[in-house]
Amino acid sequence: MEADHFCMQWRGVRDLDSKMINSVMRGVFLKDANLRREFLSLVNNKKG
Repeated sequence: MEADHFCMQWRGVRDLDSKMINSVMRGVFLKDANLRREFLSLVNNKKG
């Protein structure tokens, strides 16, 4: 998930271009690094 992080924008660094990326893996994606890598590569190829 990628989103604007208003705490970063309004307080502290006051950077309006700040983004935060959170990632959580569960089930087979947590246990199988090869499957996780394949999934993430497919998801990243769809961005744009």
